[in-house]
Amino acid sequence: MAKYVKRQFQVGDYWLDRRPGSPSWHRCRFNPDTRQTEKVSLGTEDHDEAKKRLTTWFAAHGKGPMEKQAMLGEVLLGYYEAHGKHVASVMDVKISNRYWLEHFGNVPAMTVSGHEPIAGFKKFLQGKGYADSYVNRVLSVGRAALTRAYERGLLTHPPIVKGIRGASGEAKGRPLEIWELQHMLKGPDYLRRFVLLSLATGARPNAILELDWQQVDFTGGVLKLNPIGRTQTKKRRADVPMCSELKKLLIGWGPSEGPVIEYKGKRVARVKTAWERTRVGLADGANPYSLRHTVARWLRSKSVPVWEVAALLGHKMAGHSMTEIYAAADPNHMHAAKTALDELLRCICVSEVVGEKRTKSLISMERANGFEPSTLTLAT
Repeated sequence: MAKYVKRQFQVGDYWLDRRPGSPSWHRCRFNPDTRQTEKVSLGTEDHDEAKKRLTTWFAAHGKGPMEKQAMLGEVLLGYYEAHGKHVASVMDVKISNRYWLEHFGNVPAMTVSGHEPIAGFKKFLQGKGYADSYVNRVLSVGRAALTRAYERGLLTHPPIVKGIRGASGEAKGRPLEIWELQHMLKGPDYLRRFVLLSLATGARPNAILELDWQQVDFTGGVLKLNPIGRTQTKKRRADVPMCSELKKLLIGWGPSEGPVIEYKGKRVARVKTAWERTRVGLADGANPYSLRHTVARWLRSKSVPVWEVAALLGHKMAGHSMTEIYAAADPNHMHAAKTALDELLRCICVSEVVGEKRTKSLISMERANGFEPSTLTLAT
């Protein structure tokens, strides 16, 4: 009978071990289905570093209780590795994590939750001169990390991280004028696609950038912004009906496979750099989120019913949760919204297809703001 060897270090069902003849430490787990021990190299020969890497990996991907208390640094880093580094606001996540650790230190994660610790953290952030709305943003990152750790069994109690009541920041990005939208279409092709898709759907930037061709239903005339397998969140991704001009654009671009917005064959994860280069000269407050607010303002200016606006933008409306499931069966579903979006797309482009021309007033407005008039076509 083989002699039992005490495991060097264990977190949940995973432990550290070495392969025979190898100096590197491995993450090990017994697979009951194959009756085999799975080993994955952690890329280090240092035992302390291996323990840190195993704990960090488990905080991001593992489930179940840890033999030792989960530390705040492990919880924050686990959240960043699993989610934070994949979002557009990745820098906000990094900065928020830094403030949590700067104030609390790398203490057991359960000790930072509750009224007194959070009240002290709020004073710490306010002492740096931050507005209540920004304090709430920092708190939200830590709350998400702690909640995720609790849901995965790494913490024994749900976290209590209450924000500052009544504090809300300004809307992300101001609405843009027609001439500003026309100017943004002078950017690279992938930015142009981003702008046009955003204006045709009112979707959030992440939903547009993560859009794949398999989510484009030409038969049903719908963009399914929430891909199969993705759980809906509070920032709901709706099934958006294609207006006529959007359908023309998509047919001209594809259909293909993979991401709808790509650069050199790869998905575009962020448009911030291209956006900033293109928007030079525009007034402050113009950012990718501006497109969503522009759509909302445009729809209301065209007297689109509030239910249609809410359905398009993915907002919840009391009493309509079940009604919305069957709404697409109506042949006139979102008719007013589609008509208004068609008009918006035609306003910002010179469409050679339908023989439209930009008005002299728009050309004058663009020149008055220091830009050369655009010569753009809608169908590309």
